[in-house]
Amino acid sequence: MSTVTPSASANAFPASAADKNVRRLSPLYATDLYYSYFDKGQTSMSVAYEDGSAHKFELLKRYEDKDTGFVAASFINRDDGHAVLLYKGMDRPFSDQGGGRFRFLKHVWTIAQGHMNGYSAEHKNAENAYFETMNNPAVKDMEIGGFSMGTMFSNYLAAKYDAKATVFADLGISDRQLAQIFNERAKNEPTSVAPAHGLDTMIQKMRENVTVLKMKGDLLPQIFALGASRGRIIDIDHGPEDPGGIEHNPAIYSNRAEIIEASLGLPNFIRGLVPKIA
Repeated sequence: MSTVTPSASANAFPASAADKNVRRLSPLYATDLYYSYFDKGQTSMSVAYEDGSAHKFELLKRYEDKDTGFVAASFINRDDGHAVLLYKGMDRPFSDQGGGRFRFLKHVWTIAQGHMNGYSAEHKNAENAYFETMNNPAVKDMEIGGFSMGTMFSNYLAAKYDAKATVFADLGISDRQLAQIFNERAKNEPTSVAPAHGLDTMIQKMRENVTVLKMKGDLLPQIFALGASRGRIIDIDHGPEDPGGIEHNPAIYSNRAEIIEASLGLPNFIRGLVPKIA
């Protein structure tokens, strides 16, 4: 099996990665997978593919860097080798979510760096996790996703490597960062990114690669956004309004997605198949 690695250029695209970037998961279930693991500690659950078929995923690996505050987790369907890599959002301030009560300050710095130059140490963590998952012998193909701060990394990898991503509470990506990535890609793969079309080509690629689950009641992405949401947008403003107003909560996204799943006749699964992580 060949190993896929980034090239020497910071934004070069390894052509062999293209075949492994595949979307299979119904985007609505990305919220369930995220919430079940990062908020409830479940390491196995059933979700649906885009064709409505049910599949069991289990935790493949948890990624955590105490220095940067980075957290992510990969999951795999052992039956077909499809993997999903999810990037965790910012910790709630002063809430210990596994990294102490002040880890959120590292996340605030990551978001600030995203605004300043579009890149941070956590972006590098995210890139390493992406390629490690892709190179795992058990992984046939993969997609990614993220919540809130985690959407920064998902959007970045979708632009840089054509990763297929589902994002919710999306912070978007700026024209400046897209242009930077385009310029680097054009040097290394001029025919595939069609340099004559410039930024428009990158924006079109983002529409093809990214699905955005959006709630108008979630105000934080509007406040902290790095740029516009570039992907295909699915409005999940369904059901009664939740108390609190801001609605920046994976549980609310998961609940809203379940309402839509039910309306589409998609399966609703029992969670808690595996005990919580110690």
